[in-house]
Formats: sequence, C-alpha cells, structure tokens
Amino acid sequence: MAVDFPFFRQLTLHIVVLTQETLRIMLAGCPALESLLLEENVGIACMRISSPTIRSIDLYTPRDKKSVLHELVIEDAPCLERLLSLNPKYGPKYSPVNIRVIRAPRLKILGSLSPGILPSRVATTVFQKMIANSLRTIMHTVKVLALDLVGPDLDAVLDFLKYFPCLERLYISLYSVLL
Repeated sequence: MAVDFPFFRQLTLHIVVLTQETLRIMLAGCPALESLLLEENVGIACMRISSPTIRSIDLYTPRDKKSVLHELVIEDAPCLERLLSLNPKYGPKYSPVNIRVIRAPRLKILGSLSPGILPSRVATTVFQKMIANSLRTIMHTVKVLALDLVGPDLDAVLDFLKYFPCLERLYISLYSVLL
C-alpha cells in the first residue's frame, strides 16, 4: 500500500487504529507535511516519527486506560519546532506515555509535561517524574516550556529548569490531588 499526497501540509489522524507501518507509509506519502495532529488513536504501542519537513506535532492520548500507546519517539525531525501533548491532565491512574526525542535540533516549544504524559528521554537523556538530576543534556533550543505538575514542589521545577537555559517563556500549572 502506498499513498501519494505531495501537497498535504497538515494531517490529522483522529480516533483511528494505527500500526507503525501505516503511520510510516502516511508520513512518507506526505513529503510537504508540516503539521501532524495525533488525536485519540489506538493500536500502536510505540509510535516512531521521522520526517524531514514536519514542524509541529500535537498529541492527544485516549481518555481511557485501554490505550496501548506507551511511547512516542521522534527519531529524526530536523525541522520540528513544536512538540505538544495537549491533554495530559487525566492523572496518574492512567498509563503514562513516554516521550523520547532523538533528533530534533530546532525544537523550541515543548509541553505540556506532566504526570499524565511523562517525558522519559529528550535528546537521548532520561528524566522521569520531573526529576531533573537524571538529565545529562542541556536543551539550548527550547524557548517555550509548559509544565503541568501535581503538588506544590517548586524546588523540583527550579532544578528541572537549569536544563533549559534559553527559555523565553515558561508556563506552569499546578494541580492538587485528593487522596
């Protein structure tokens, strides 16, 4: 199966069953693609994205625990400037999605990072549950960062921020959890 959409600049995949091969074919068939919205899709445990033209990726994960998506890997996206997880506020009872960025040298906007969608590796570094001391690479290209936190631990935020020295804008949302 091959697709050929040479002029597609924006692609939204909404509530579809995906396989990695189908996603790879779709991305390869859209050589001008700049914006990708992945919204409440199922069927794929580890979503890998490589695209020479993509500039923006927005991820909405399914609202229930039945999602099989456990990891989003940005393998090679030299033009990627914005990576957003747009609905991470479903709380820790939902399976977290790990976000791994291997190569995205132009990444400027990253968020919203939270317990709902945990960034496990950015630029092949590891940080889980916002523990900044496990970072090994400083992200000089990120200019805008959005953090969604459960609890009032701003010391952890301050430790975390030292790995983003070129930030121009920071958005922090704090949520409290009733136990």
